Amino acid sequence: MDKRKFVPPGTLILEQGHIADHAYIIEIGTVDVSIQNEYGDEVFLAQLGPGAIIGEMAAILGGGRRATVRAQDDVVLTTVPGSELRDSLKACDDMKDYLMALIARRAREAEMALKQPREKYSG
Repeated sequence: MDKRKFVPPGTLILEQGHIADHAYIIEIGTVDVSIQNEYGDEVFLAQLGPGAIIGEMAAILGGGRRATVRAQDDVVLTTVPGSELRDSLKACDDMKDYLMALIARRAREAEMALKQPREKYSG
C-alpha cells in the first residue's frame, strides 16, 4: 500500500460506518469531521489540519468508522496501518496514553455535539 495519498478538495476521505483497518496522519491541508445524528443530519465536529490523526478509533478499536471526514482543500495524507498503531500501543506507554486520551476526547466531543438541540427547518 502506498503510504502517501493526495486528496483534492471536497473528497470524502472516511465515511461513518465503513469498516477499515488504517488511520491517516494529515501532512498538508485541512479536513472537516462530522457525524450523523439519530435524525440522519450531519453534525460538524471539528476541522483538523497538519499533524492530526484521523481514523484512529476504527483502526485501534475495530468496527466501523465513527465519523465522516471530507477534504476542505488539497490534502496530503500518510496511511498508518492499524497493526502499526496497535503495535505502538504495546511498545510505548507515551503513545498509548496519547492515543487513548485522544480517543476519549473525541468520543466526548461527538457525544456533546449529538446532544445539541436539533435546529428546526422552517422552509
